[in-house]
Amino acid sequence: MSKKKATESAPSSRGADAAELRIHIVEKPQTAEEESPKRFFLNRGNLRDAVVAMSIVLSLLLPVGIEPVRISFALFVLLAGIGLHLLVKGQLIRNKVLCTEGTYGLVRHPFYLANFSIDLSLCLIVGNIYLIALYPFLFFWAYGPTLKVENERLSKIHGEGYTKYESKVPEIFPSPLSIGVLRIIFRGFSWSRITKNEVLRIIRFCSVASLLIIIQDVRTEGLGELIFPFTHSHPADYDAVIMVMVLLSLFVVYLSTRVYNFVHDRDMRKQGL
Repeated sequence: MSKKKATESAPSSRGADAAELRIHIVEKPQTAEEESPKRFFLNRGNLRDAVVAMSIVLSLLLPVGIEPVRISFALFVLLAGIGLHLLVKGQLIRNKVLCTEGTYGLVRHPFYLANFSIDLSLCLIVGNIYLIALYPFLFFWAYGPTLKVENERLSKIHGEGYTKYESKVPEIFPSPLSIGVLRIIFRGFSWSRITKNEVLRIIRFCSVASLLIIIQDVRTEGLGELIFPFTHSHPADYDAVIMVMVLLSLFVVYLSTRVYNFVHDRDMRKQGL
């Protein structure tokens, strides 16, 4: 009789465990990337890869050369994006408090503004007017669903506090009123929040920019002019070999950091962080 009772109680115990597991899964907080619908062609996750691919192809097929003013402005935009990226990561306290100071007093999604600046700088290096004009449309196409989901999630988590914050601070691009917070933009920053993952991202951004500049210069001036600008030496026999080595080295840096970031982000999502 006791054996029969034990066997009868086992299913109910397993059922309770299953129900508890289902409740745990439902209550686990999701990130904006997990909640946002995946687009087959373009989404936030692959936009930069698409921009890099288009930039390399256009640099190879339709180089416009190295114009000092354009390249200087592109590098300024790149450095501004990298600086903003580091500031945001050093101020963000994810899913714990509503960040409203520092870069979050400038715009509600400063990380996306940093991404916009970095990708736009690559388009400026390439110098193709059609790519530069197309990028803003690609950005909002890729980020639109994520922005909608993230705004809803933050509103659900922080309630009226986020509603007030949303009414005062612009979403991605600063307004004349929000620019006033630049004097306190470093408030809440801590280097302890800057991880190895973020450093590798910065290295990847710089390697891609260097790659595009080299391609532009080599395609218009030749590798001899790049390496020996003040001499008459022109090692044409080695141009192709050296160029391939440089491009492969930069590509390996980009690919290795991309793979590391992908694996790191996947592990963080599994841990619910």
